[in-house]
Amino acid sequence: MISSFVHGDESEQQKRRRRLIVIAIVGSVSLVVAAWLVTQISEVVILFIVSLLIFYLVDPLVIAAERLFRVNRLGAIVMFYAGCLIFGVLGIMFLLPLVVDQFNNAYDLLNSEDVRSDLLQRIQFLLDEYLSFLPTDDLNQRVTDFGTAAISDVATFLLGLLSLLSMSIVVPFILFFLLKDGAGMRKKLVSSVPNRFFELSLNLLDTIDRHLGTYIRGQLMVAGSVGSLSTIALWILGVPYFFVIGMMAGLANLIPYLGPVAGMVPAVGISIVFFDELAPLWGTGYNALWEPLIAVVVAFAMIQLIDNVALSPFIVSKSTDLHPLTVLITVIAGGRMFGMIGLLLGVPVVSIVKVVTRDIIWHFRHYRLL
Repeated sequence: MISSFVHGDESEQQKRRRRLIVIAIVGSVSLVVAAWLVTQISEVVILFIVSLLIFYLVDPLVIAAERLFRVNRLGAIVMFYAGCLIFGVLGIMFLLPLVVDQFNNAYDLLNSEDVRSDLLQRIQFLLDEYLSFLPTDDLNQRVTDFGTAAISDVATFLLGLLSLLSMSIVVPFILFFLLKDGAGMRKKLVSSVPNRFFELSLNLLDTIDRHLGTYIRGQLMVAGSVGSLSTIALWILGVPYFFVIGMMAGLANLIPYLGPVAGMVPAVGISIVFFDELAPLWGTGYNALWEPLIAVVVAFAMIQLIDNVALSPFIVSKSTDLHPLTVLITVIAGGRMFGMIGLLLGVPVVSIVKVVTRDIIWHFRHYRLL
């Protein structure tokens, strides 16, 4: 009788193993198919993901407006859009001309052959003046090739920033329906889940809400702080196009590891090109070509130090909880598949997938849902 009990227990364990294997295979195939579908309709997916991320940023504001002004959900949404419209009009009146002018001038500058030639000549001068002990023949050619490629990449990055503005037409419509019907969609989704998975579904939705909302709000606060500090620092140092470069630095800071360097490169390049015309606030100018370069590098190093020590640990904390190698691979893969949007959104998406997978495994183990 004991042997039959043991045999029955082993049989049950074998059945559970087979079910887990089947689920693992089906899940893997589903992920591959989903990834393929995402690549085929990447533009639609990107619009929806951007709208969803903005939803997590805006939803607390709408809830606060409901409580503060004692209006219904639709009234709070209308108030939010009215506020956005007012600030948008003010921004168009006062800031847009400055931004567009600096963007156009910066893009024309980066595509000017005279500017490229002058920049490469100044890099050549720096090599001959301060790195003469190195075998400069091969190094000069490599630096020339790198400089040309870097200028082209920065110009492409500027166009990528402008492409983000094109989303401002479609995203508000998607965001409106997410804000208005998001709670109803969530209830329908949960109600369609079998009873045995009901608690798991609620926990997953709650985890995604808290995790993604905290990450997005924290990262945007950090990006805004880094962008503001960069703009102020470059303005003090007398670097032209400080507003555009500061915006780029703040947005690029959303890209782990690569962002800080990407924000510093255009500032260094412009400092080299306009060395003779730089006018720092202290009014004495620079006496040597290396002085603005050192000043820009030190300024960005201090801003990153402030970010790593004072901003990110308290605002974002370890909300992604990903290994640095995983983050790097995610950034590279996201950039290759979806361009700049993939660079910005890859890490939070992978982080959410990790959290969801971890919670599913925990519930399956502790509640024996299979």
